[in-house]
Amino acid sequence: MYNIKHIGNFETMPEPAVAIYETNIEKMQSLYDANWDINEKIHLGEYTDITPLELAVVTNNFTVFKWLLENKVSLDIGGFTIIEKAAQYSDGKIIDLLLKNNALDFLPLKKYSEILIRIHYGKNYENIALFEQYGVTVKQYGGAALRSSASDGNIEETKMWIEMGADVNYHQPDMVFPYFPTPLIEAVRHDHTELAEYLIKCGADITITDKYGDRPYSLAATNKNTNLMQLLKSLEPIEWHNEQEKLKRLKSYKMPADMLTYLKTSPGKIHFSGKDCYSKYMTFYHFIDLLEMKWKRKKLISLIEEVDGYELYIVWSPAEKAICYIDPEHQIFAKICSWKEFIKHPEKHINNIIDGVYDDM
Repeated sequence: MYNIKHIGNFETMPEPAVAIYETNIEKMQSLYDANWDINEKIHLGEYTDITPLELAVVTNNFTVFKWLLENKVSLDIGGFTIIEKAAQYSDGKIIDLLLKNNALDFLPLKKYSEILIRIHYGKNYENIALFEQYGVTVKQYGGAALRSSASDGNIEETKMWIEMGADVNYHQPDMVFPYFPTPLIEAVRHDHTELAEYLIKCGADITITDKYGDRPYSLAATNKNTNLMQLLKSLEPIEWHNEQEKLKRLKSYKMPADMLTYLKTSPGKIHFSGKDCYSKYMTFYHFIDLLEMKWKRKKLISLIEEVDGYELYIVWSPAEKAICYIDPEHQIFAKICSWKEFIKHPEKHINNIIDGVYDDM
């Protein structure tokens, strides 16, 4: 059995893979002399094909790596570049040689932040200094790694990124965080109170919202974190917590008068009693906490804080003059019905949303 860290376990492997695994340079040289293509992927299993260079880097095998480099192995392995893999899995000796051999050239400038994210994943913080020498600076590219560490609740790592100059208000989208959140938004979302308080002390902007209109205060309210709510409320603009100012801000959304009246009574949680209902309840936002959001240029008001068991956004759309819903995972925006119809039969409409009844209407 071959146990290759970060890759998997294999009963058998091809000769080149075994030679690399055993750091058998003599065998590797013999295979190379017999026309082994050191740039060709090795098939290890049904879902695992890997180049010799990747295998050396992922297993942090400097001896094999150096031999491959001496024999002019190509550093261009395609999509997920070798320098990104090294940032996550290798130590400074391998990274130093890769950088000196221009491996960074295969990574577009706009993806330099991926280097620091990979260091975050691998916890190889000692590699940061090497990359800084080649222009991959924490000050310019460290925001995404900071956000990831804040989301994970790793306060020591978060402090490290901050102290090295990472942007505390970074909120560009990526595959993990496609909804434009800041590090503070992620810290509050996951209820990391101490970490959130630290970010606030470091100057995090509490007024920035994500793609769905959530801001630190609204997320603290969702988590019922009263201490964080009080802190954030004390720092937010006063008018954000004033009913008359809220009405002025909502005026352009042309919400029906009966909807506004209903929402101002703080309806809270509606329990569903039907045996066939997929969800047990839904919870409205308090009127003052209704979220303004955008979805593909549509201006919307998010009405529902939570639908039990489902990640759904139920919104008022002034363009459709109706209640609509958003399924962000499947990129669906669909019209449901009027406010009167929705509030008359909320249980039915929640079931219909989950069943996809409105998706093609």
